[in-house]
Amino acid sequence: MRNPRTILSLVAGAALIALGWWWRSSATSAHADPLERSTAESSTSSLRDELDEQEAVAPAESRDEREALAAPAPSGAPALRGVVTTPDERPLAGVRVSLFDAAPLETLSDADGSFVFAEVERPRQLVAELAGWIQIAEPEPRPASNGGFDPLQLVMAPIAALQVRVVDAAGDPAVNHVVWVDVSPAEPHGRMESGYRSYQPPRASRTTDEYGVAVFETLAAECRLSVHVDRDLEWVTAGVLGERGPAAVPLVLEAGEERELTARLGTRIAIEGVVLEPNGEGSPQAAVTAYALDLLRAGRPSYLAGVRTDEAGRFRLEGIAAGSVRRVLVTAQSTIGEIPAKSMFSGPTRPDPLCVDSAEVSLDEHGRPPQPIELRVEPQLKLGGVLLDEKGEPVSANVRLIPHDEPELVDRLISGTPLTRQSSGDGSFRFTGVPPGRYDVVAHDRGRETVRVRDVEAGTEDLIIRFPDGVPARVEVVVDGDETLDRIVCLCTRLEPLPGVGDGLRELPREATYEEPFGWPAEALGLWYGAQSYYGPLGSAMFSSAPVQGDSLTLELDEGLYWIGVKASTQGGGLCFPIGTGLVRVTRGDHRLRFRLRTTTSVEGVVHGARLEDGLCVALSTADGRLVPLDVRRDGMHDFSELSAAGRFRLESVPTGHFELRVGTAEELRAGASRAKQALELTADDAVHVVELRL
Repeated sequence: MRNPRTILSLVAGAALIALGWWWRSSATSAHADPLERSTAESSTSSLRDELDEQEAVAPAESRDEREALAAPAPSGAPALRGVVTTPDERPLAGVRVSLFDAAPLETLSDADGSFVFAEVERPRQLVAELAGWIQIAEPEPRPASNGGFDPLQLVMAPIAALQVRVVDAAGDPAVNHVVWVDVSPAEPHGRMESGYRSYQPPRASRTTDEYGVAVFETLAAECRLSVHVDRDLEWVTAGVLGERGPAAVPLVLEAGEERELTARLGTRIAIEGVVLEPNGEGSPQAAVTAYALDLLRAGRPSYLAGVRTDEAGRFRLEGIAAGSVRRVLVTAQSTIGEIPAKSMFSGPTRPDPLCVDSAEVSLDEHGRPPQPIELRVEPQLKLGGVLLDEKGEPVSANVRLIPHDEPELVDRLISGTPLTRQSSGDGSFRFTGVPPGRYDVVAHDRGRETVRVRDVEAGTEDLIIRFPDGVPARVEVVVDGDETLDRIVCLCTRLEPLPGVGDGLRELPREATYEEPFGWPAEALGLWYGAQSYYGPLGSAMFSSAPVQGDSLTLELDEGLYWIGVKASTQGGGLCFPIGTGLVRVTRGDHRLRFRLRTTTSVEGVVHGARLEDGLCVALSTADGRLVPLDVRRDGMHDFSELSAAGRFRLESVPTGHFELRVGTAEELRAGASRAKQALELTADDAVHVVELRL
C-alpha cells in the first residue's frame, strides 16, 4: 500500500505532465490557426505579423514548409472565386487578397480584378490590401447549391483624411465627445455580394481631445460618408449637426484629400447644486442626472449628463445639448441605507426604499440656472403583490404601473423604476421608488384576459390580482405562397402603449387575406427565431417569433394592441418577403388570417445625372403610390434607399410583382412626388434586375 506522500507525488507529476501537454497544444493551436483569433476588423498586416511571430517562436519551420502548408491540399475541395473593384465597379489589379482558411492563403488580383483560390476547405474571412486603398465591403463566403461557393466581390476605395473640430454654441472646444464616421450602406453594389444582411458598413470612431479635435487618417474617399457626434447627431450642412435622419447631407472626400471640418453643437449646460438627506446633511455619492425637457425624441426626454455628489453632497453637471435648451429636469437618487455586501464576491445593494427628489430648472441663453439648486431626497414607497389564476396557482406575467399623474420621464418614474416588469415564478412582483399617489395596476399574459386594478395607493405591498379562466381571442394564421415553403415563422407581439396610443386604431378583422408587401414591423427586420426588445414613440414591446408547424397556427390572445405577421424561406433556399397586419387591435372572438407570401429578388442600377448635394434616393412604389418598406442594410426596414456617390443603388430582398422605381429626395418620395420613375415587373426568374434611369 502506497503512503500518502507517494500518492501525492504521483498526482503532482501527472498534473505537471497534463499542464505541459495543455501548454504545448495551446501554443500550437495559437500559432497554427490564426483565424481563430481573427475578427472582422483584422487586416492583412496583422496576418503577416502572426506569421512572423510563428517564425520567431518555431525557427525550425522553414519557409518552404510554411508554403507547403499554405498550398491547396489535394482533397478535391471547391474553388473560391471573386473580383476586387472600386465602389463604381471598376476592377482593381495587383490587390493582395488573403484568405483565412485551414491555412492562410494569399493571391493577387489580375488585370480584370479577378482572383481565385483553387481549393478551399473552410473559407472564413477575406482581406484585401493595396497601398493607398482601404477595403470597405467584406462579403461572407457562402456555399452554393452546386457544392462550390458563390462568387464574391471585394470593394475598395482610395484613402483620405479628415479632422473634425467639435465646439459648443460659444465656440469653445467640446472635449471627450465621440465622433463617428460611417461609410454609407449605399456604396458597395457588387452583383456577387453574398449572405443575407452580411455586409456591415465599416465605422471609425475617435474621441475629441483637449482641443475638441478628432483626427481620422484613413477614411474611404470617393464614397458617401456620414459624420456623427455622440451617436445621435449627424452632419446635416456645413457647420451644423442635427438628429440622425434622411435629411442628413453626406460628405465625400477626394482621394488623398485632407479636409478639416468644424461641428458646432448646441447649448453647453452647467448646473451646480447640493443634494441633502432628510436630516439636512449632504448626501455623499448621490446619483444626479439631467434631462432636456424641450428636446423630446421619440416620446422620451433627452439625457444630457450625469454625475455623483462629493462627500458634502455637492455636484456640478456639465454637458452639451443638440440645440437650444431652456428647461431641464434634474433628478437625484441617494445611497441612504446602503446594505453592506454579504460576501467578498458581491457588492453592496441599493437601499429599499430608494430616496429620490427632482426639480425642473429653467436655464438662461448660456445654459445656466439663475442660482444653484437644492435637492432634498426623501424615502419613496413600494407597490407590489402577487398574480394568481382562478385555482390560486401563481402566474408569471407582465405587470404595468399606470400613474394617475403622467410621469415626467414618460416611460419610468423619477427614481428610474420602469413602469413595466415581469412577475417572478411565484407570481410576485414589486415596484420600488414609487412616489406617493394613486396608480392603476394592469396585468396581462398571452392567452389570458387582461386584469386592471384601479386606484391602488402607493405603499400597497399585498395586492392580489387574479386572472379569470378563458381565452378572449383566438387567431388562426394560415400561410401559403407561390413556391413550396420550407421555414415559416410567425411574429406575434403585444404593444404596451404610451398614453393615448392606439385610440381609434383599426380592429383585426374576423377574416382577412394579406398578400401585399406591408404590415411587418420595420424594427423586427432581421428577427427569425427568438425575441428582441422595442421602445419607441408608441410604447414598449418585446418582438418575438416562433416556428409554424405545417401551414397554420392558432394564437390564443388577450385583447389589446398587436403586431402579427409571417416570413418564410423556400425549399430552394430563397427568401420570401415578410408581411403582416401592421399594428391592430385584437378583440374578443375568433379570427382567421391568411398570409400569401411572395418570393424575393434584387434590383440594382444607376441614376445618371444625380448630384450628391441633392440628396437623392430611390424607392419602390405600388401602383397606388405606397412605398414598399425594404431591407436597405440599416437597423430596420426603410421606404427609401440612398444613392452612392456615383449614383448607384442596390435593393436586396425586393418582393416580386409589378412596381414603380422612383427617384427623388426622401421628402419628395414620401409625398408621392419623384424626379424620375420606371415601371418594373419583378420575377423570381432573375436573381438581379438591372435598371438605368436618367434625370
